[in-house]
Amino acid sequence: MKEKTQTDLNKHLEYAEKARKHYNQMKSAIDHYTVLPFDFAENVLLPNKVDEPGIFYLKTRKIELFGINNEKTNVQHNFLIDECFKISKGPDTVISMLHHT
Repeated sequence: MKEKTQTDLNKHLEYAEKARKHYNQMKSAIDHYTVLPFDFAENVLLPNKVDEPGIFYLKTRKIELFGINNEKTNVQHNFLIDECFKISKGPDTVISMLHHT
């Protein structure tokens, strides 16, 4: 069982390496296309360290993080959305943030 798992992992890593090489060749060969990977990340709690004294630290804030990376220019845009702004994670929200970038 362990040998089969290792063999499967090696095959996967080989395939992933070939796929990455092909992707990089295609990315550099085509000038008029832009690749924009994007995703909602895990929620972030602010402040991160809550054992500090003071009224500010009595309540933490939950922040949603949405990131868009431009593969051609290698520039990343991050949207930080406070918990008081209830947004859906549907297509309208994503398209709005993509359009804003």
